[in-house]
Amino acid sequence: SFLAGPLVVGNRSIGILSVSSSSINQYDNYDVQMINIIASQAAVLLELNNNITETKRFSNKILDNVNSGIMVIDDSGKIIIFNKSAEIITGFNTDEILGRDISTVKLKLDNKENFIYECFNKQKTYFEEPGYMVKEDENILRIRFSTSTMYNDDNSVKSCICIFRDNTEIEKLQRQVAM
Repeated sequence: SFLAGPLVVGNRSIGILSVSSSSINQYDNYDVQMINIIASQAAVLLELNNNITETKRFSNKILDNVNSGIMVIDDSGKIIIFNKSAEIITGFNTDEILGRDISTVKLKLDNKENFIYECFNKQKTYFEEPGYMVKEDENILRIRFSTSTMYNDDNSVKSCICIFRDNTEIEKLQRQVAM
């Protein structure tokens, strides 16, 4: 016995759900109705999954095409997002840095360490603050960075977004002009 139901979303057919059995005359009208219900629910789930996948792909493309480094730290202090520009600026590979604790990355606000923890503990944000980062090759990189916090439904801090750019050349030119 073989039973098939169309996977339909709106007025589009996106596939077929089929069920088969080695027994003859295995399915009755109730089975047909159930397969059609399951097929319609499966079609909606498949379409929703496709939309989520496409949205995620689009969001990742945006992150990868921004000129600034973007690093997101979760509430346990782990780096969960590190975009392509962050790789280029710092020399760190995304695969190597994802999941690492932020304390292992030498990212400092001028005259202040562990400022990222203030984003979580005091919900403090920074805008275009001078700082530095020690790159993968141990060279010091002058940066400007801004932070923002994302919140859970209960208003607890979910993550800290750190956006940074290389400021080395600008600071060098400023020193030359000041002479």
